[in-house]
Amino acid sequence: MGSVDAMTTSETAPRPRRRLLPLVAVLITIVLVLGAVAAAIASVSSDDDPDAGETPTPTASPSATAGPASVVAVPAPIDAGSVAGVVAAQSSTADDEDQRAFSTLTLAGDTSLRTATDAIVSAGVAEYEPRRSPGSANELNIGFDAVLAAGPYLGVQATTFLYTGGAHGQSRSQALYTDVTADRTWPSADLVGDPQQLAEWAGVALGQADLSETAPEPAEVTHDVRFGSDGSLVTVMDPGEPVASAAGAVAVRIEPAQAATLLTAQGSAIRAAAMAGQPFAGSTAIPTATARATATATVTSAPTRAPATGDVDCSKLKCIAVTYDDGPGPYTDKLLDELKAAGAHATFFQIGKQTASYPKVAARELAEGHAIGNHTWTHPDLRRLTPDQVNSELDRTAAAIKKATGFEPVLVRPPYGATNDTVQGVLKGRGESAILWDVDTEDWKNRDAAITTQRALAGAHRGAIILMHDIHPSTVKAAPGIYRALQAKGYTLVTIPQLLGDALKPGGKYFSE
Repeated sequence: MGSVDAMTTSETAPRPRRRLLPLVAVLITIVLVLGAVAAAIASVSSDDDPDAGETPTPTASPSATAGPASVVAVPAPIDAGSVAGVVAAQSSTADDEDQRAFSTLTLAGDTSLRTATDAIVSAGVAEYEPRRSPGSANELNIGFDAVLAAGPYLGVQATTFLYTGGAHGQSRSQALYTDVTADRTWPSADLVGDPQQLAEWAGVALGQADLSETAPEPAEVTHDVRFGSDGSLVTVMDPGEPVASAAGAVAVRIEPAQAATLLTAQGSAIRAAAMAGQPFAGSTAIPTATARATATATVTSAPTRAPATGDVDCSKLKCIAVTYDDGPGPYTDKLLDELKAAGAHATFFQIGKQTASYPKVAARELAEGHAIGNHTWTHPDLRRLTPDQVNSELDRTAAAIKKATGFEPVLVRPPYGATNDTVQGVLKGRGESAILWDVDTEDWKNRDAAITTQRALAGAHRGAIILMHDIHPSTVKAAPGIYRALQAKGYTLVTIPQLLGDALKPGGKYFSE
């Protein structure tokens, strides 16, 4: 008769129905077996994935494909001014081809943090100096922020920015953690026991976010590690590590369960303190800075405007404006005493970090008739920033000034006096003016009261704006002599608003009257 393949579907040769029954039975059996296998595979996957079910297996071993990491925003620092015992210090230069600014945080009586801080600054200087390019606005900016204050532990993060010519500068960060009771400090890299696993998880997160197809090196994920109050861990990677520099710093968060497996014993102790939310133990030493006792105050009712022209008519008087940058600091109170004794007024251009650390000093400046201006948060060369970055620098400082004094500044002194059309456009949009100077005492360089005095008096003229810094003890020492000598020559020492009055316009740039 022929094979099954040779049969037709005609009525004269029908397919025998009884032959289909065994085949159907076999197919049903295969389907049932495959369904059981699929269910078993799904069950195993659910056990490996903590997010797949309501009751994940607590002892499941994490893997790079389990997804315990995700890209997040870089964590914001905490207010160093609210941390007991922390001393903020600022220093800067005003050299066009060698712009340096250091903003440090230390603990009174703690030598280990100071040693670690000094080492970071020294390393930055050693890298920067041989790379400086003649004719370029070389810049070295090193700033410290507080990132943790819990139990006996203080965490600080240092950001080092170098520019020595070319299109872009180089930025890197490093976190340090100090046990104030033991006076011991560790870089965050020493707190990670399994850097390879951290790098693998971070690499998966970067890939999932389409930021990089290359996993970072272990050293790239351990230099700046932060601890969350929920037990999570955040690694902050520098621009170019391994994400393109244009993306800026990138942060990856590790879930609490997996974060616990990555740390050394000391790292686990710091994580536990962060989770417990313990009050910061603070330093047992008494800060040498006179203003630290007032650092946590906030003004709730204060003048909403700076002194305008008052009773001073600079069209008739021989007016001159003394201005001070980079404060407030540990010597500003003494300077205010000297101004009060002389019956003189000045203008203070404040670094936001310093305002946050010395709010009562800032409030005293305004209360005693002085003017306050914005000198940015980290003292960068604004010409190298985008408009959004310029606004961020000014916004953060303006917020700190308002919190401390109740006043919103409209005067801005660009660090190093460095400005351009882009910066001026930002200022115009904000309704603010750039205040520069025409008499530079170079007190930051000479650190000598006699030289500072000589330069201030030699450059003095009617309508002049004199630049000094209230962060140097030598400048404060020079103050009473400068005031007396200027007044003896018939000068009236006034604020910038008193000197310029209605001439101040948004987006304007002023060197003198």
